[in-house]
Amino acid sequence: MMDVTALLVAEYLGVLDDIEAYFDVIKVPSNLGEVLFDMSTELSVPQPGRAAALRELRALVNAHRVTVVDVGRSAGRTTTFLPELYRLAQERDAAVVDFLPVVDVNTGVPSAEQPPEIQNQGINIASLVSSLQEHGMLTEAQAEVARANLGNEGRDRVGTVRSEQPLFLAPSVAPLLVEAGLITQLGRTHDLYVTSDELAYVDAQLADYDQRSALSERLHVISERVRRRLEDHRYSAVQIPNPPPSELGPGQQHIPPTWVASLSLQSSVAGRLADNDLVVVEDRYVNRWYTREDGKAIVGIVDVLELMLRDGLLDREKYYSLLTKLRMGFFFFVEITAEEILHHLRRAQVSESAIVETLELTTLRQYLSAMLQQRDLLADDSAAPNERIVLGFVSNAVRNALIAVMDEEPSAESQARARWIVESLYSDDLEESGLIAQSALGSSSPTDIATALMLYRALSE
Repeated sequence: MMDVTALLVAEYLGVLDDIEAYFDVIKVPSNLGEVLFDMSTELSVPQPGRAAALRELRALVNAHRVTVVDVGRSAGRTTTFLPELYRLAQERDAAVVDFLPVVDVNTGVPSAEQPPEIQNQGINIASLVSSLQEHGMLTEAQAEVARANLGNEGRDRVGTVRSEQPLFLAPSVAPLLVEAGLITQLGRTHDLYVTSDELAYVDAQLADYDQRSALSERLHVISERVRRRLEDHRYSAVQIPNPPPSELGPGQQHIPPTWVASLSLQSSVAGRLADNDLVVVEDRYVNRWYTREDGKAIVGIVDVLELMLRDGLLDREKYYSLLTKLRMGFFFFVEITAEEILHHLRRAQVSESAIVETLELTTLRQYLSAMLQQRDLLADDSAAPNERIVLGFVSNAVRNALIAVMDEEPSAESQARARWIVESLYSDDLEESGLIAQSALGSSSPTDIATALMLYRALSE
């Protein structure tokens, strides 16, 4: 049985086809399609019109029809007013299109004293609409539509704009003008400027929209896959009972994904599973148990990959590449073995007596550092028993890899491999964590790699 977490990780790794081929029938929670659909809906872009406006603004900047200026920021500002932008506008005899009158960001009401700069440079969007209408750029009907689209911002005028006067657009003004269909007309009669901070915000928003859209579409594709697999009986649905009200968050209509996963432990579901069924869950909260309530194993995706490796459906190169992908996605905690360290080291080139790091070696080094930074997670109640000792195994792996390298015929290559292990994987934190974990194992043999380290130093002299 695969819950939603296992299914998503398998799809992320690109091994869902292989897993489907390996197992005769895959059991899934009966509401899996609903959960995937809900996740896809939550990730959909909430305001498509806003996203389109930001894309148009970005295109105008790329086409040099809107210019970007860098404006410093004052600390401790309590209003939306940007005095730095007004000072720059004054230097260039420009106007600042702003949300006027200025309001206090805490109260939302107009400030009692409006900044004096507004009297010389400040205009609001309503003034722009009127100016465009007066200069024949908008018909009366078009102006009324623009004011309606602008809402409150299209009402009371503040300030006046001269013909062909440069316009500095305060933060959030430009996207609003795009949405109202005004920025093209303005660009014909005025030079337009936005701040670099505004453009950075636009780029960040567009990146977020793109990521949300891609993930939403991906979840939709997976949901359709599940539906088809259920129809052709490659998947079998396991009925899931409704969760108790205490397990549901406000407004939740369907079972949360983590609750679906934890149901793997309940006898109500376990009774529907055969003796040789595996429950595959990629959720640390659930995986802290070794077994279900009925004594059957709860495993993760790495365990499934190991089975497929054992039975020849994956070769070792592919297996290690999948572990690398998991580590690059910062899935915790994926064990590191001496065999994997040596596998990647022996495929790396040596240049000027040093290892040329491959993607796999870089990932190992960074992931081990991340594991050590997250080691507090291994001490809390959410840690599985096999997680609590993982750093002990990794410490052993580093030691054994180093000893294996030094057992090789002495050469520049073996010297470079030994040096890389010591400089990239060994640390005092790893040795300390390894000793603590080894103590938890109740072993009398220490995992300290100091002996191997001394051998390496002796070899280097």
